[in-house]
Amino acid sequence: MAFGARDDRTERATPKRRQEARERGQIPRSRELAGALSLLSVVVALWFLGPAIWEGLAQEMTHALQGLSRTDLHLTDIQSLIGSTLLRHLSLIAPVLGVALVIGVMANVLQVGVLFTTNPLLPRWSRLNPASGFSRLFSTQSAAELAKALLKLAIVGAVAFFNLRADANAVFLLGEQGVAPYFAGLSRMVGGLLGKSGLALLVLGGLDYLFQRWQHEQDLKMTKTEVKDEARQQEVDPKIKARIRSMQRDLSRRQMMAAVPQATVVITNPTHLAVALRYERGAIPAPRVVARGAGYLAERIKTLAREAGVPIVEDQPLARSLYRHVKVGEFIPAALYQAVAQILAYVYSLQGQGPRGAQ
Repeated sequence: MAFGARDDRTERATPKRRQEARERGQIPRSRELAGALSLLSVVVALWFLGPAIWEGLAQEMTHALQGLSRTDLHLTDIQSLIGSTLLRHLSLIAPVLGVALVIGVMANVLQVGVLFTTNPLLPRWSRLNPASGFSRLFSTQSAAELAKALLKLAIVGAVAFFNLRADANAVFLLGEQGVAPYFAGLSRMVGGLLGKSGLALLVLGGLDYLFQRWQHEQDLKMTKTEVKDEARQQEVDPKIKARIRSMQRDLSRRQMMAAVPQATVVITNPTHLAVALRYERGAIPAPRVVARGAGYLAERIKTLAREAGVPIVEDQPLARSLYRHVKVGEFIPAALYQAVAQILAYVYSLQGQGPRGAQ
C-alpha cells in the first residue's frame, strides 16, 4: 500500500473501492494497540492470579527438588520429572496466557471486524523484484515504521529506567527478608513496571491507530477520473435496462389481463379506453381497478370480458376519470363512488343478483 495520496487523488473512496481494499486485506490496524492491551491484560491477570501462581510454582519447585534428591535416580526418572514439572508450570500460567490471547484477538476484531481473506498470502512476483523491495525498504512508510519502533523503545526504556531507579533500594532491602518475601516484592515491582509500560504503549497504540486510519483514507483516495470510470462501470447497459423494463411491462400486462375474467364490470368510452372493476361486497371496502388500457389494450380487455361474460358498460366521462386518476390495483376515489354505484346497480339489475361474492 502506498504511503499517502498523490496530489491528483482528491476524492474520497467509494464503497466499492473500500470493499475491494478490505477483501485484499488493506485495513487500518495498529499492532501496537493490540500489543498494549494484551500486556495490560497480563498485568491485570497476574494481579488477581499472581499469589496463587507463585504459591503453585513454589510447591512444584519443592516437589522437583525433593525428587532430585533421591539416590536411586535414573535418566528416565529425571526426564519424567522434568517433563511433569514443565507441564504443571504451564498449567499454572495457562490462564494468564489465555487472557492475553483473548484480549489480543478482541483488540484486532474491534479494529477491523471479522475478516477472513487469503489474499495477503497469495504469491506475488513483485515481491521478488529487488528494485521494488529496495524502494519499499527506503520508502516513507518504512521510515515511519522505524520512527514508531524507536519511539516505542524509548518510551519503554524511559519507563523502565525511572521505575527501576525508584525501586533500586527496595530491591536490596527485600533480599534481607527471606526468599518468599523477596519474590513477592519483586513480582509487585515487575507488575508495576509492566503496568506503566502497558499504559504508555496504550497511549502510543491509540495514536498509531488514528494515524493508521488517516493513512488508510489517504491511500484509498481516488482521482475524479477513477470515480467517473467506476460509476460508468456500475451502470447497466441502456439496452439491458430497456429489455428489463420491457419484460416488466409484459409481466404486468399478462397479470392484468388474467384478472379481467374476474372483473365485475368493464367501463368504456366506448372505443379508445377500457377500465375493468371488481367489487365484492363485504370482502373489499370499495371497487378496485383490476385492468385498464387504451387502444389495443382496451380492445383486448373488452374481448376477454366478452369471452368471460363480464358486462361492458359505455360511460365516456367515468371511463376517462378512472383511466386518468386510478392505477391498476387501486381502489376508486370517493369522488367516483356515486357514478360507479349507479353502474354496479345497473349491472346487478341486468343479472338479477347482488354483487359478486355476496351471499
